[in-house]
Amino acid sequence: MRHGNRNRVGANWFLGGRKSGAGGVRILGEEHRVLNNYFQDLPGDELRGAICVMEGDKNNNLSGYAPVKGGLIAFNTMVDCKEPLSLGIGYRKISVPPK
Repeated sequence: MRHGNRNRVGANWFLGGRKSGAGGVRILGEEHRVLNNYFQDLPGDELRGAICVMEGDKNNNLSGYAPVKGGLIAFNTMVDCKEPLSLGIGYRKISVPPK
């Protein structure tokens, strides 16, 4: 969810089969909902975690990453995921933490 706001990811199955780098959902932007999903056998971490909540760009231009604000992550099931939830993941010098 890189561009746009108020998206919903719900009732999905993320089955990684332990494949190297397999991950799930990466969140950027405002008021997204990640509800009632099943994540299994995902060995990814940081940017490729099961659920990754990114840091946003301070200047928030169209080619960048919008800051995360006001989202909801609830009722998800994690089974054998290396990094079930990654918060504040970013790699840029000018970034904004999620709220």
